[in-house]
Amino acid sequence: MKPKLLLRKTLISFKRIGPIKEITNFIKQTNHILFRIEENPMMYMASPKSRFIHKAHINKYIILYFRYYASKKEVVLLSFWHSKQNPKKLKY
Repeated sequence: MKPKLLLRKTLISFKRIGPIKEITNFIKQTNHILFRIEENPMMYMASPKSRFIHKAHINKYIILYFRYYASKKEVVLLSFWHSKQNPKKLKY
């Protein structure tokens, strides 16, 4: 049984909206990663701050943080993080 994906308080903020091609590519990359998380959530590296939080690189700059509850077979998406931000602001 595949784990369910839950989205809680995940915000994506764009300072500028890029061309449609960039947005479409981002959505495709995100969908691909979400499919892989559904198949095997434990394949992704744990966050340095918590072994329960995992991170998946969407592309060169964006990292998706999620938590996997093995007992419930549930994946909770926590945050999309731009890697050029100050890492001290990151909760995970």
